[in-house]
Formats: sequence, structure tokens, C-alpha cells
Amino acid sequence: MKKNVIMIVLDSVTYENTLSNVGKACPMPFLHSLMKKGINATKVYSEAPYTEAALVSLLCGDNTLDKTGHMKRNLNHKTILETFEDNGYEIFSNAYQPAIYPSGQMHEFENRFYNFPFLFSQEWDYRLKYFSEIKDLSNDELNLVVDILNDNFKAWLKYFKDIQSKSKSLDLIYDTLDLTDFDNSYNILKNEYNNFKKNKSSYAKKVLELKNEHILAKIRNYEEMNRVNENFKKKIQKKYMKFLKKVLYKNFWLNLKNNRLSFITIKNFLKAKEYKKVIKIKPEYAYAHYNLGCAYIKLEKYGKAKFELLTATDYKNNVADFHYNLAYVYKKLGKEKQAKTYLEYYNKLIDNQ
Repeated sequence: MKKNVIMIVLDSVTYENTLSNVGKACPMPFLHSLMKKGINATKVYSEAPYTEAALVSLLCGDNTLDKTGHMKRNLNHKTILETFEDNGYEIFSNAYQPAIYPSGQMHEFENRFYNFPFLFSQEWDYRLKYFSEIKDLSNDELNLVVDILNDNFKAWLKYFKDIQSKSKSLDLIYDTLDLTDFDNSYNILKNEYNNFKKNKSSYAKKVLELKNEHILAKIRNYEEMNRVNENFKKKIQKKYMKFLKKVLYKNFWLNLKNNRLSFITIKNFLKAKEYKKVIKIKPEYAYAHYNLGCAYIKLEKYGKAKFELLTATDYKNNVADFHYNLAYVYKKLGKEKQAKTYLEYYNKLIDNQ
């Protein structure tokens, strides 16, 4: 009789932060006890240290260094779960985000469940935005964008098809989906896929050019509605805000130390350091404060962004972009009244130009 196998994947944490109990109490005693009875893989190869590439390498390929890397291996590979299936196991798969390397994960196991909807916005932020900021794409880079779009179209259509058929793969999240105007969105997506197939390179260039104005960014994602009471969530956030901020701070610096931040995040972090140097030399330079505030926005440090943008307006109050970004920051901080005030002032400045 075969033994049951449970694979537990922890994202963005290191061994010493989860299972080590040397010199301090073990932070995850239950997992530590499981590890003592289980298998600890100490020599595992991955193509990259950061989340998606490493995770997909480990779970979605039984030869992680073959087939020219994680973007190309999806053309010819066997997942670890398929290997178990070939050896007589019944597979229950709780799928990772379907927008991240979908062909490496969206397999037709009998018991595969979504725990997350398909979000094109996530694919844009994780992949396509990077290519959209490159001035002159090489042919290889454009081919990568085409591969990414092709892969995601298939996963997105599969997700919509599963919604339409009320597939059991959606049992975990179906009741939380707002399916307003679903049929129309599905038809638009199918039409866009047909347009993509007619001229893939041209379509890919248009996606990168139009960015969030492209029709793909406007199709409803049909993601989960909030299942947690907002008042309860705010109460918990307020009660533990000091702790949560400490975790966020430590997570950022550990990732920076271990080279696990995205190139874009590192770029914005370095930009922030440069603008700080300028401000130290010339503290009254409004645009240095503004650019530092924009860098903080991209790093999602909205409190610091607000301070720098307000300082910029203290030195130069008639620049529309200063007020527009302050409106954005206040909206992110949940201060709708202040956001509205700065947006109105922004519109006033634009009208007077």
C-alpha cells in the first residue's frame, strides 16, 4: 500500500526563518515536527532564486536544468505531480496563481482546484510591464512576450471555460466570484485571442504600447469578492499595525540582502537613494522630493511618498503632477477626502495651462 504524500510549499521564506531552532524557539513547530518525519531535500537545483521561477522549477519539471530554462521548458516537460500520477498516485492539486507560467501548472489532473482566479493585471505587473519599459525590444525579447501572451491566453480561456461549465476545479472559490457581464467578457477574450493568432508579434507590440489602455487590461477578471468583513479586517490591522510594519520592513531588507527582489524594485530602490543624495545637497529642490516620492510609490511606501510629495508642493505648488500623485497616494492610504481635494486642484491647474 502506497503512503500518502503531502507537498507543502512556503513562498518567500528561508529555511532558517521557518524550521531552525538553533539558539531560539522554532517559529513553526508544527512544520518542524513534520520535517523530522518527512523528506528534506538538501540538494535541489533551480534556475533562479526568486519566487516564480524557483517554484515552477521545483514543482513543474523533473529536470530543472533542461530545455533552456523555465520559459522554454513548458514546451516539453513532465511535472513532479505527473511523475507521482504515473506511479499510481491520485493527485489533489491546489493550483498556484494560473497567470504565472500557466502551462507549467494548468494540467488536467482529476482533482485540480483553483485557490486563486486568473488575473491579467498580475501577469502585467510580473512580466509584461518589464518588457514595456524597454525602448528597443530585440527579436528574442519580443518572442518571449509572444510566448507569455500565448501561454496566458490559453490559461485565461481555460479559467473562463471552467467558470461557464461550473467545473469542480472552481469549488473552492466559485461562490465568491462576481460574474456580472460574464458572457460578454468571455466573447471579448475569445475575439482577442483570434486577433492575437492572426499576427502574434504585431499584437504583442500593441499590448506593450497601450499598456493599461489595451482591451486585455479592461476585461473583467472575475476575481474573488472580499470574504472577510471590512470592519473586522480594519480592526485587526489597527491592533497589529506595529507588528505588520515590522514584518514588511524585515521582509524587504532580507529580500534585498538575499537578492530576491525584482529588477524593477531594485531599480526604484536605487533611484530613491540617488534622490536622497540630491536632497541632502539641495533640500529646496522640489523635483528631487517629487521624484523620491514617485520612487516610494513604486516601492509601495505610501507614507514616505506622501511626506516627499507634500514637501515638493511646499517648494513649488503649481505643478499639476505633484498634486495628481498626492491624490493617488491619499487614495492608497484610504483618505478619500484628501484625495478628492488634490485631484480637484490638479484639474484646476490643468485647465489653467
